[in-house]
Amino acid sequence: MDDAHMVLASLYGDDQADHKLEELQEVRQEEIDETAGCLVNMLCCGPGRFHPNMITIMVQFCQALTGAGAISVYGSQIFQLLGLSSWIAEYATLGNYIFYFFVMVATTNSVDKYGRRKLMLGGSCGLMICFGLLGLIAMNLLTNDDSFKSSMGAITLIYSDKARAQGGAISVVVWGLANFIITILTPIGFNNLKFHLFFVFAATNYFAGMLIWLFLPETGGRSFQENQQFFVLAKEKKSWLVRRVDNGSFLRLPPSS
Repeated sequence: MDDAHMVLASLYGDDQADHKLEELQEVRQEEIDETAGCLVNMLCCGPGRFHPNMITIMVQFCQALTGAGAISVYGSQIFQLLGLSSWIAEYATLGNYIFYFFVMVATTNSVDKYGRRKLMLGGSCGLMICFGLLGLIAMNLLTNDDSFKSSMGAITLIYSDKARAQGGAISVVVWGLANFIITILTPIGFNNLKFHLFFVFAATNYFAGMLIWLFLPETGGRSFQENQQFFVLAKEKKSWLVRRVDNGSFLRLPPSS
């Protein structure tokens, strides 16, 4: 406790250290008393967990709907569809993975500055534009010749420490299932829709962006308790629309003090 008080004093000053330490002790005691329960209860019936679970599932399905996974798996075939030779398509796919790396570094360093909502919406808009351009390019090539992905991710800060492991498990399972479905359907789509599949992915990115805009609160810059307040207020308001909760304060990062 002495060490904790010393750290809090260095962060908040001596005047607030005692108050902060009391808050942390109270939260810790609540988490000790809380029982996460079995995974079924966690998913369906856990007190106050249905809304966070639905947001977690929504985000992971939106990540799959962006089509970034399809580009990762079938990149070389897609580039060949656009008219590139096989070896150039392989290099283009490698360049795509290198681009992923730089984008992930950039988003990791900027998520606390701009917020998760902005990065997700920016990723969806960027992918929507890119897939639309791919569709137009492919259509032009074929008729004449008769990631972003790091912007999407799991959100586990909305779970308490007790439930965070189970919440993360739900997130990973849904992510795996969603990407499995998209990966299985992508070659079927290419065989039947050809370049029109790019327009389908452009549409799914628009749909994913709308879901993020309507239902995902901005968790950045807020403590666990502050993020939990969103769900309390949403329940009182009887609405999951972020703009209707607390006058839209969860649409953006909180003002810095």
